[in-house]
Amino acid sequence: MTAESGGRTQAVLAGDQIKVDAHTLTLPEPVSKVTVKGKKVKWDQSQGALIFEDAQIDFTDQGRLPPNLKETIKSSIFESDAIIADESQGHWHGQVWRLTDAQRSQWAEWIKACTIRLRPQKLTVTSAKADIDLAEQNLQPAPSLYAFISNRYTRLLSDDGTPATSGVWMAIGGTLSFTWAHDRPILSNEINLWPMPTIPSQISRWQDLAPIALAWNKLAITWGEFSQITYFQR
Repeated sequence: MTAESGGRTQAVLAGDQIKVDAHTLTLPEPVSKVTVKGKKVKWDQSQGALIFEDAQIDFTDQGRLPPNLKETIKSSIFESDAIIADESQGHWHGQVWRLTDAQRSQWAEWIKACTIRLRPQKLTVTSAKADIDLAEQNLQPAPSLYAFISNRYTRLLSDDGTPATSGVWMAIGGTLSFTWAHDRPILSNEINLWPMPTIPSQISRWQDLAPIALAWNKLAITWGEFSQITYFQR
């Protein structure tokens, strides 16, 4: 099984190669708005020069979150020196970051994923369980992708019928540790997980599983988990 998100494609680790707190899921404080702080360029007629001022763009959930989660608005703030507004009367010839409706929809999906997806805790990749050569990306302080199927939370469903921990997750940050055990060096990485928006699955009928021929009694995952599978590859 591979996970794709954020321009990355990565084979996911098998369950016996990681450690996780099997009894705890957390729901983070709701994020109902994203604010991007950038610059606005203007033309100062008296000085005959361009001037730059602070500006911001707000992204909302576009109605994707339950109303009770938006009673207290919490913003995630991203800062940049990019030009996001042009009031230079034609004197600015550089690029301006202009949002499209598709980009606003993508941000809304990110807000939804970050707010309503339940998060596994203390997920740790360790060289005691995983092959350090095959899991090199997971054992260093670099972004890596994860997906969870057929676990004890599979039957805990979100309001859209998908398992609460489904979809692609990206590890951003964590804690590296190095110990010795039985005369062997052990490298561990306890990671911080962030959910990524999931492309809606096209699998809605049993016939859609082609070209993979599966019998129902041989299926290791629930039908709800197919919502996180976009396509099959032999």
